[in-house]
Amino acid sequence: LPDPARLLPNPSYRPDIPPLNDLVFENRISFGDSCYNPTLWNAVYKGNLVVVKFTECYSALSHRILAECSPPKAPVLHFAEKLLDGIWMIIMERLDGKTAEDAFRGEALPESVVDDVAAALRELHRANLVFGAVCRSNIMVHNEGGIWRGMLIDFDQSGRDTSGDAVPMDDNDDEAGDSFYDCFLAGNS
Repeated sequence: LPDPARLLPNPSYRPDIPPLNDLVFENRISFGDSCYNPTLWNAVYKGNLVVVKFTECYSALSHRILAECSPPKAPVLHFAEKLLDGIWMIIMERLDGKTAEDAFRGEALPESVVDDVAAALRELHRANLVFGAVCRSNIMVHNEGGIWRGMLIDFDQSGRDTSGDAVPMDDNDDEAGDSFYDCFLAGNS
């Protein structure tokens, strides 16, 4: 039988990044029948259950700021670097829980989740950053002692906020982006 490992990623690291020999890919994350299927993988990194994402743009700065909050407002970020071909490889904590979209389909979000997301957006705004993609599918929720908590995921459209242009690019780009904070609070989307 063909080796199933042939279907797993084999990242090409830049010469200044040592290969991550302690990263073991398990399987691709599937979203069922969805035609949108980003490149996400379940993996183990240094003994931790993680998700590995390959993407063309990413705001590691935005992710790191929220992951370092107390309590965290994003999953732990283990690794975020551009590979040899310019694609970002992100290694983040694998969270237990669901997206707000799956957990609260057709229902209003609990106030505690809205408060967590608003606090995360305020943290980014203090650093002159925007999230750029506030939607239920980018909020992971879990129940903590009867109270729903929320964390932001997917920092592909996050970046500097210089208020004026469309969507922010990445942290190294001088392109600007609109603030989505007021839209989220107004619409509770």
